[in-house]
Formats: sequence, C-alpha cells, structure tokens
Amino acid sequence: MKNVNTLGIVANNYYALNLCNKNKIIAGMGLNIYNNSTLEYYEKSGVKNVILSKELRKEDQENFSSNCNLFAWTKGREEYMTLKHCPFKEFFNSQCKSCKYCDDVVYKMQNGKKLLLQRKKIVSCQFILKSLDVSSRGIHPNIGEYVEKDK
Repeated sequence: MKNVNTLGIVANNYYALNLCNKNKIIAGMGLNIYNNSTLEYYEKSGVKNVILSKELRKEDQENFSSNCNLFAWTKGREEYMTLKHCPFKEFFNSQCKSCKYCDDVVYKMQNGKKLLLQRKKIVSCQFILKSLDVSSRGIHPNIGEYVEKDK
C-alpha cells in the first residue's frame, strides 16, 4: 500500500493545483471529491493521486472507478470548522503584532463537548476547530490509507 504522505503536496484548494507538477500534487479532502464526476474532472486535469472526501462511508468508496491512486481518511482528529477570522482579535481585542494565541487552546461548547483550536499561519492566520479525540474508520480494500498527523 502506498503512503500518501510521501507522494507530494496535498492541495486542498483549487488554486494550489497550479503550484507544481500535477504528478507531485495530491488532490486533498478540501476539494471535496465526493463522486465519479468530480474525480473525473481532476483526473482529466492531470492529477494522479486523490484523497476522497471525508464524508464518504466505506461502502461508498467502492463505487469509484479511476486510474488515479485513491486514498481515504482513516485516522486523525475530526475537523468541525475552519475560521478565517481571528478569535483572539475578537475576544481579547488583540492585534497581530501582539498576538495572544497559544498552543492547545480548548473551546468548550454549550453541550459540554470540548474542541481543540489550532492555528495555521502562512501569510495570514487560519483557525481550525478539531475534536480532542482521535477517531478512525475503515476503508475499502482497493483504496489507500490517509492518516492525518497532528501538527
């Protein structure tokens, strides 16, 4: 079984597909490849490796037909929401120059569920609310495994 983490760059946005050679790009879960029509579109554009949408069940995965190498999410922290605005600016009235962000911030929902708030910063910040628990699920035998690593 191939390890998707050694194949190249995971592109989770459409613009990222143009950053390098299509053979070195993996169409990621952010592209929401949910059916054969979407898969065919990316295959025709030259993508050779695809991570299928996280919403697909094991039994849905067997319906795909493609010459691409297919992968499915099997283990990691479930992502609940992506935030483009900065909650630290909102709640602490801070500015980027004096950012109040710290690792391992936990958000407690009204129902008592706790979520991990993680920041990704490239040019600007993006925040992701993830489950504190690591989940796993089964995949179809013909599909490779994609395990998300915590950053």
